[in-house]
Amino acid sequence: MAPALHIEVFDKLNGLEFPTQAQPDAVLPNRDLACWGVNIYCYSVLAHLREILGSVEALRSTHPFLINLLTRNMHEWTAHAAYMNEHLAKMNSANDFASAWTLLSRSILGNRWLNGKAGAPQPIPVHEAMEAFQKRDVDRFGCGDAKDLYGMLCELSHPNGGTLIHYWEEHGQAILVKRPPPEPELAILNSDLVSLLVFVYELLEATQESTIRPVVKRCMDLAMEQKKAALRNARR
Repeated sequence: MAPALHIEVFDKLNGLEFPTQAQPDAVLPNRDLACWGVNIYCYSVLAHLREILGSVEALRSTHPFLINLLTRNMHEWTAHAAYMNEHLAKMNSANDFASAWTLLSRSILGNRWLNGKAGAPQPIPVHEAMEAFQKRDVDRFGCGDAKDLYGMLCELSHPNGGTLIHYWEEHGQAILVKRPPPEPELAILNSDLVSLLVFVYELLEATQESTIRPVVKRCMDLAMEQKKAALRNARR
């Protein structure tokens, strides 16, 4: 049996060393500065993805229910990359590098907590990112459930019954509090992983980045092969 997708992608990302990116000397935002910002964004997202995937594997045999928290975070970053992909493509087509730089600043430096304390820019709202993710799925597949899945993942991380019910075993009117199910649900995480790799690859392709993009492409190809194999097995 082939290793799980998240393990194989983690193995490929784990050996990555991101190249140092010197900021272009530009008085006003231009294409070079925007490309630099996109590369920094993509490298940072991939570095965070690597941490998520490594943590998933660490929790898988010890505290698998907590993988739901990481899946929610993965879902948010996938939506964020979808938003960046959509809006940067429009700005690039219009040669609107000032708007692109503003968006990149919000995406890379945005921090709602620091906004009122240190003047950090406002980040991209999660609900706007989810709209972009949903729209991308509708455009690609004719339907989308990014927002619905996000609602479910939030319930699995908030202090409510959506979380606590997984610790219960009901016996008539009696309830036994126990450990949650031992097997983690990885379908959403692996589906989002494929989408996130696609979005990051498209951003790096737009900047013509040549160092990290081939690794992302190999991860994408691996994901597509696993998806085809799963479809073949489902038909048997």
